[in-house]
Amino acid sequence: MTYKNKISKISIFILITTLTLISGCGHQKSKTIKQTKNKTQKNIKTEKRAHKAFRDLTYDERKEVKERLIAEGRKETAIKHIEKMIPLSNNIQELRNLYLEIADLVFETGQLAKAEQLYSQFSQLYPGDAKIEYATYKSILCGFWLTLNPQRDQSKTKKTIEVAKTFLKRTDIFKQYIKEVEKILADSQQKLFDSEVSIFNDYLMRGDLLSAGTRLKNIEKEFLDDMPHIEPELILLTCNLAEKKGDSELLKAKQDEMQAKFPDYNEIITVVKNSRTSYIDKF
Repeated sequence: MTYKNKISKISIFILITTLTLISGCGHQKSKTIKQTKNKTQKNIKTEKRAHKAFRDLTYDERKEVKERLIAEGRKETAIKHIEKMIPLSNNIQELRNLYLEIADLVFETGQLAKAEQLYSQFSQLYPGDAKIEYATYKSILCGFWLTLNPQRDQSKTKKTIEVAKTFLKRTDIFKQYIKEVEKILADSQQKLFDSEVSIFNDYLMRGDLLSAGTRLKNIEKEFLDDMPHIEPELILLTCNLAEKKGDSELLKAKQDEMQAKFPDYNEIITVVKNSRTSYIDKF
């Protein structure tokens, strides 16, 4: 082989190697560009979804967002998503779960009036559900916490007493929250009693003895059967009324009754003035 031929073969080899390298680099570059493009498109889609208008989210998207918000502790925002999910749900069991979930979240965020309404709504929609006792109890609890102190309107307290008594009539079905509801009932009755005593004392202080007497009779009629422990206080209130009226015969009779029935009260048999001057709201 001549020197000239050797040079020619070497040149061809170098040329082929160079072209191969260039082709490989081009392919790699093309692949990298394609990957970058796909990644960019994916990011754009994700960002677009993240910025999707609240009203345009689908049911599944809201469900995903709702779970994330609850995990992050953003319950109030999660509630808004559930409110939008409820009319979109066509699954009976999932709808039932949403009603109970939103009631619990509303309760946990301190919106007691709304929570009471939602628990009551659940009880009406699913009367035979396994969670009916829980929902009914939570509704009663919300109502109880919404009651006012004895010096203020007691409409809510009366309603709580009513629903608590209804609950306790179902002890053949309800088992788990009986003690809790019994306590709510007792505390509500005490609060209502304290309110009535406050009104009685107000009449007494203003000298409206006729209204005071009528109020005291109503108190005895309404509360004594359910709250026998209030009897000594009723006797004391009668003593207060008798003293204001100047009825020494009634006063002596009630003092003797107190001594006979409740000897532990000997030290306060003497007429107790302003026996209920102030009340402490325990709740």
